Parts: sequence; C-alpha cells; structure tokens
Amino acid sequence: MKIKTTTLLMYITMGILLLPEGIRALIGIEAGTLIKIKTIVIIYLCIMMFKKKRLPSIIFTILMVIYFTIFFSAAMHGTLKELLFEDFAGFAMCFGFEYWLKNNFEKTIKCLYHILVTLAVLNLVCILIFPDGLYRSIYDVTFTYAQNFNLSYDQNWLFGYKNNQFGYLLPLIGITFLYSYIKRGEVSFGSKIIFIVCLLNEILAQATMASLLEAFYIIAIGIIIVSYKKNFKSIVSKLINIRTLVLFSSIIVFFVVISTGDNYISKLLTEFSISLGKGSDFNGRIVIWATALNYFRESPLIGYGMIDSAMFARTSGILGGTHAHNYILHILISGGVVCLVEHILLYTVTIRRIVRNKGLVSLNVGLIIGTFFLDGLTSVNFYYVLFSSMFIFAYYVTQYCNDKTLSKY
Repeated sequence: MKIKTTTLLMYITMGILLLPEGIRALIGIEAGTLIKIKTIVIIYLCIMMFKKKRLPSIIFTILMVIYFTIFFSAAMHGTLKELLFEDFAGFAMCFGFEYWLKNNFEKTIKCLYHILVTLAVLNLVCILIFPDGLYRSIYDVTFTYAQNFNLSYDQNWLFGYKNNQFGYLLPLIGITFLYSYIKRGEVSFGSKIIFIVCLLNEILAQATMASLLEAFYIIAIGIIIVSYKKNFKSIVSKLINIRTLVLFSSIIVFFVVISTGDNYISKLLTEFSISLGKGSDFNGRIVIWATALNYFRESPLIGYGMIDSAMFARTSGILGGTHAHNYILHILISGGVVCLVEHILLYTVTIRRIVRNKGLVSLNVGLIIGTFFLDGLTSVNFYYVLFSSMFIFAYYVTQYCNDKTLSKY
C-alpha cells in the first residue's frame, strides 16, 4: 500500500513532538539536542502554515501569548534556559496540533491514536517486565551549604517518571473515544481494551491520583453515554462537564490559599490530611503551596517564568518540593496576574465553544480538560506535553462536530 508523503510527514513530525522523556533518556539524546530537533519541526510547520495562507485559530493564538509571557518573564529573571527544558515540549506540540488538525482532522486523529496506543502498550510491557523501574533519574538538591541531597526517582518507564504518564494516557483515552465514534459511531470493544491498558499503566506504576482520575473520567463519560441513549442527557450534562470541574477545582484552590492565613481552616485541612493518611500537611503540599504564594507575592504582575527546582526545594524545606504542586499557583509563579488573565481567557473561549456545541463528543473533550484541571490540584499539569494542545484539540473537535456527521453525537 502506497503511503502519501503528507501522511508520512505527519507521522514523523508528530512522532518527534510526542517523543516521551523516558525514550529520550534511554536512547541517549540530550535534552538540548531534542529541543533543537523540535525547533526544526516548528520551523517546518510554520513554513507550511504560511504557504497555505491560513490564519491560526484563536486558541492557538492565546496559547502563544501565554507561552511568550512566561518566556519573557523567565528571560527577565535569567531562567529562560531552565524553563525551556520544562515547557518547550508543550509549546512545540501546539504547532503540531494546530497545523495537522486544521489540515486534515481525521488523519491527525488516526495518527495520534496509532502513536499513543503504541507508546501505551510498550510502556505497559516495560512496567510488567521492570516493575521497579526501567532506569533511575537523580537530581542534586542543596538545602544548606553543608547539606547536599540526591533526589532520586526509580519509577521511570517510557513516559518518564510515573506521574508523567497521566499527561499522555488521559488524552489517549479521549482520542480513542473520538476515533471510535468517527469510525463506528460508538465506543468499540477495542476502545474499551485501550481504556483498560491506560488504567493498568497507572495502577501498576502505583500512580494513585492518576488512576483515580482516569477511572473518574471513564465512569463519567460512560454515564454521559447512557444518559444520551436514555434521553436524560440534559440533567447529566449539567452536572458532569468542564464548567463544574473547573469551578469545583477553583473553589478548592481558593480554600487552600486562604487557609495559609487562617488558623481554623488550616486546622481543618490538617485533620483532613491525617484522615487520608498523608501526614499533617498532605505530604508537605501545604508548606509547598505557602512557599509558592510567597514567590507570587514577590513578583505578582509577571511572575518569575520559572523557579529553579533546587531553589524551590531549599526554600520550602521539603526535598520533593521542587515546584508549586498546583496548576493555578504555578501559573501565578510563571507569569503572574498577567498569565492568570490569559488563562481565564483561554478557558472562557474553550468552554463557550464546548457548551455551545452541546454534543457528546464535545462533552468528552471538555471532560479531558476538566479532569486535567482536577489533576492540577496537586500537580503542575502545564508541564505535560499534551496539556496545552488539548485546548487546540477541543477547538477543532467542536468545529469538526459542527461541519461533519459527528454533529449528531
């Protein structure tokens, strides 16, 4: 069977942009070298966009403003080089999604499905063969002039550290759902197998929070599918959607933030943390969040771009406290109030498109973003390769649903 040049280029460029940290480390490519390779891919995609004379989507434009705000802040504080090692993968991925989804939506979904399924299956095999980890990553953290600690992570597989898997597997579940509806108009048996593969990746890697969130997403989308078939979709869709997830998560973050200055609320959080078996401060999260707030207060308008991991751990006094461990606090540290306003605009435009579409497929992509937002309660999901590009994905899914046969879903 003859493969078209365009299809081959799609698989090559998307394969490079999706290359996980674990594979990069195992094959010995330097992080800086991979950034250079991805830069070449970005240049190619930009040239192709220019040739086709198509304006970028509003979502892509907002995301670029967000990234350049953070890059500018990092440059102002002398941390741009360190920031690129963390954020460049997500930045580059936006170009891949913008160009290919706009150029050929169905082929891009198929390409993403094939690459991500292959990675998920291979990663699961690696976990089964090497349950204690495929390789070890070590970071030096200096707490004082007299104390040096090696922060080591053993639970690394093809996606990198176990917590990074979620950034690939949640989008895979959503893309699998969409791919199945494009091909069959329903969730196929093969799709359910992929859901199980994704869950097994998280469970066997002992990524508890990720396992719960993926299970929540699968159950939620299952309930929505049933509600559409039984004709009570309006009730369910009002309860389970991106708006409720974002609102719920935001309230919790606000509750935690004000707790740093309120003894009564702080006491309640401590008791709740102990009841969950996570010590008196959610395994150090409360201290880390307080540290993040202090950094924000020092540069509230435009943030720092990035706080060095060792410096963050040293300031918080917690060895594993290398970043804010919260999505909203990370936004405030990275780009200050300016970046927060840009993110509010990003979510507003995305949510309006999803709500206006009202379809099952649109609800699905909204749940992906909403579940990521929930994950952001205790992690920095902005670091995930596919996090930012999910907004572009949502934009073109809603457009495709309006223009094609998927509108009935």
